[in-house]
Amino acid sequence: MNEDHIKDDAGPEDTPEGGSEAAAPPSRFRILCCVDGSEESFKALHYAVRIGSGNDADLTMLYVRPTDQGMGSGGLDSSVARENMLDWGLELPGTKVLKQARDMLVELGWLDEEWEHEFSNISVVGDPAGDNVTTYHSEEGRSITLKLLTSPSIVEGIVTEAAAEGYDLTILAKSDGEDAAGQGFIAPEMADEVASSHKGTVLVTRVLEESHGHLVCVSADPR
Repeated sequence: MNEDHIKDDAGPEDTPEGGSEAAAPPSRFRILCCVDGSEESFKALHYAVRIGSGNDADLTMLYVRPTDQGMGSGGLDSSVARENMLDWGLELPGTKVLKQARDMLVELGWLDEEWEHEFSNISVVGDPAGDNVTTYHSEEGRSITLKLLTSPSIVEGIVTEAAAEGYDLTILAKSDGEDAAGQGFIAPEMADEVASSHKGTVLVTRVLEESHGHLVCVSADPR
C-alpha cells in the first residue's frame, strides 16, 4: 500500500524582464526532509534522494526537538554542542537520528564525508544547546545540510524552517505506532497540521514502498 499527499500552494516565481544583462542562472532545487528516527521517515529520506537525483538538488535534513528537553539542570553550553555536532561524540537529542540519516546518504553515494563542511550554532533562549547546523559542500556546488533545531513545538519548528528558507519541496512521513522514535517524533496529526499550515509544497508519505506510484493532490491557492 502506498499513500503520498502533495499540497501545493506556492505561486509562480518572478522572471527577469528584458534588458541587456544576462538572466541569472536558475537556483538549485531545494528539498527539506524531516527525519524523526522512525522507519517511515528514513523511507521518506530515501525518496527525497530519488527526487533530488533527477534535479541535482540541495537537501536539508531536519530534526526538531522541543526546547530544553532533558537539559534544564546543568545543561550543555554552546561549545559542547559545537563539538558534538562536528564529531558526533556526546549525543544531544536528535544527533543520533541525523547521524543515521547522514550515514544513509553516504551509503547511497549521495554524500562524501570528505566534502568541505561548515558548522554554526545559534543561541536559543531557555535551551543551552541551541540550534546546530552542519552543511557539506561538494566540488560541483551541491550542498547537504543537517539541522538540529529547537522549537516550542515540532509543527512550529518545521513550518517556520520551511517558510523561512523557501524550500521547493518539504517531505515528511506520516508514521503510526512509532513509540521509540524519541522526542522529535512527528505524530500523524502533526504531519497533517504541517501540510495544512505551510504555504509551500508539502509531500506527506505513508507506508511508502519502493518503485510504487503515488497519489498527488493539489489544492488551489485561496488568495
